[in-house]
Amino acid sequence: MTDIKQKLVKLTSELIEFQSVVDDLQAKENVMKYTENQLRVPEIKIKRYKSRGIPSLVATFKSKSNPEIMLNGHLDVVPAANNDFTPRVKGNRLYGRGSGDMKAGCAVMIEIMKYFAKQKKKPSLGLMLTADEEIGGFNGVNYLLKKGNYRPELAIIPDSGLDLSTLLIGQKGVLHLKVMAKGKAAHGAKPFLGENAIDKLIDIYRKLRKELPHIKQNEWKSSMSLGYIQGGEATNTVPDYAEMKLDIRFANQKEKDWIFGVLKKITPEYEILVQGSPLVQDKDDEYIKEYKEVVKQKIHKPIQFQRDEGASDGRFFSEAGISVICINIDCANLHGDNEWGDIKEMVKFYEVLVEYINKISQ
Repeated sequence: MTDIKQKLVKLTSELIEFQSVVDDLQAKENVMKYTENQLRVPEIKIKRYKSRGIPSLVATFKSKSNPEIMLNGHLDVVPAANNDFTPRVKGNRLYGRGSGDMKAGCAVMIEIMKYFAKQKKKPSLGLMLTADEEIGGFNGVNYLLKKGNYRPELAIIPDSGLDLSTLLIGQKGVLHLKVMAKGKAAHGAKPFLGENAIDKLIDIYRKLRKELPHIKQNEWKSSMSLGYIQGGEATNTVPDYAEMKLDIRFANQKEKDWIFGVLKKITPEYEILVQGSPLVQDKDDEYIKEYKEVVKQKIHKPIQFQRDEGASDGRFFSEAGISVICINIDCANLHGDNEWGDIKEMVKFYEVLVEYINKISQ
């Protein structure tokens, strides 16, 4: 192994061992302290933040506290079996929860900060690490941009796309809604004396589904998924309350406004749980043009542009008018068994970042 390859495999493996799942605040604090210690080298300044108990940090060079380029990653992961937090190398793959999403990317960016800290001429560069992307990012990137007043010109996020040559130019916005229905309780033998809240809720859902039909793969249209439904207490009781939770994705503000118009016509009984803007990125952005050239030289592959139905922290940067480069280290089985990240692409990403950051910092 080369020196940087060894460092990246070791650092990613150690990050994987932290069970920083979405609801474990102590584990998130522990992994954030570990990364803080990794970044404690001369010339790097670290600022720690906390919002609603969720930790984050921003590392910059001492002379550039609000940098032009912000590397961004999240250290939280979705739950997994305990043995998934034991990293293992097989061939050219590093296995373990978070290897692809996205602790390998975080490890690369930590090493990039350490590399440039040793250079005499330092770029205007920072690293933002958060711990709540898997639950919306509102107390991570959203908080740091609004309360920390960070305003980079460019954010680089290795958390979307297929590999280093697949660049994301669009992600749908997200709405998580709780829709409620109220009825009147009665004995199940005499339903005519009550009003069944579940029946009302089903009727609401059918009306919404008529307006938001199921979509096919690669259709860039608004979608709706029913993820949770609850109502009633006993089989022989007419329920007086029922609720459901919906995951709605939309491509642009016009569609979002239309969805709320439809919703208000059908029912006033709803609550917004999560609301996030779409990510929209211009292919002709100057930062993207430069990235395309570097990738062409280093990887010998042309950039492919992609849109993705999922959401990422990139939307907060996009919403603030900040250019975003969303790519990924080659990986698979994210949020599932045998998640892995490609070790060669970890090294290649490191090399691409060194070249790219030097180029745009000239």
